[in-house]
Amino acid sequence: MPLAYYQNTLANCKQYYANQEDFDAFMQILNVLVSSSTEKHFEDHLAKFVDSLSEKLEVIKYVMTTWLVYKKQFVKAWTLKHPHFENNSSSQAEGAHAYVKKFQVSTGDLLLVFNKLKTALDHQIKAEVSQRSMEKMHHLVKIPEIFASVSGKISLFALRKCLVQHGKLKQELHPCTGTFKLEVDISCAHKLAAIIRNRGTLTAYNFHPQWQLEWTSTNVEKKDFSGQWELIRARIEMLPATKQEKVISDIEKVFDGCSTIVKLKPPLVNVQPRGRPFGVKNLIKNSVKRDASLFEHREGRPENGGVGNVE
Repeated sequence: MPLAYYQNTLANCKQYYANQEDFDAFMQILNVLVSSSTEKHFEDHLAKFVDSLSEKLEVIKYVMTTWLVYKKQFVKAWTLKHPHFENNSSSQAEGAHAYVKKFQVSTGDLLLVFNKLKTALDHQIKAEVSQRSMEKMHHLVKIPEIFASVSGKISLFALRKCLVQHGKLKQELHPCTGTFKLEVDISCAHKLAAIIRNRGTLTAYNFHPQWQLEWTSTNVEKKDFSGQWELIRARIEMLPATKQEKVISDIEKVFDGCSTIVKLKPPLVNVQPRGRPFGVKNLIKNSVKRDASLFEHREGRPENGGVGNVE
């Protein structure tokens, strides 16, 4: 629910109520309307809402023309039709906005703003990759056998949500409404019961890609390297026959992961004998200490040591 929903309703409607108690009662009725889980419930709650405000036509007009024209964007009867992964308020966007502002400055051109946004996104991606790597190594213990194949592959949050659904199998299940599956795309108790009846186990495909720890992008643009391959082929054909065989062999080794195109040399071992290093007396003086300037000579400053030492 947008934060502006409450703030603007407070600013535009409170003036029509004599005291805080009456206004709170109005907000409670409005919240019930917004929280309607089905379209039928919404219509029923809307009728009660209008009936309770029959003497405050200005308030009804404000709510109907300002907010309810966008009911499909924030009323649960419509938002529940889309997977939201329990992010059903604007606080997530507000938090993301506050995070980005940490990287911004009060002044700067468009390029600076773009680079700052890129830095913010890079930080978030690195944090997400680190979090997923940690969760891959963290396995829940004492979990039902049906979860064995997805431990370490699905986020702990999603696994715990699914475990709650598994706990409902001990009770009598009501007819499935599909709401839980639609909201978070995690197998509900009814789906788990069907898997158990068929002696199966959960797989990663029973969870939305949002919850899968193997982070792969489905929007990666496939690049065309045909031009580069043609250039490489042309350059190889220009080589002598003996070198052609050598280059092709080296390329095959690169693909096989056993390339030795660049010969590796063993590291040099510096064996330091006892005593003064050989030839140290003949080394060229390589001190970073500068010679005294002429005016320092005139003032009688010593070159080495004492107060007159100049580095």
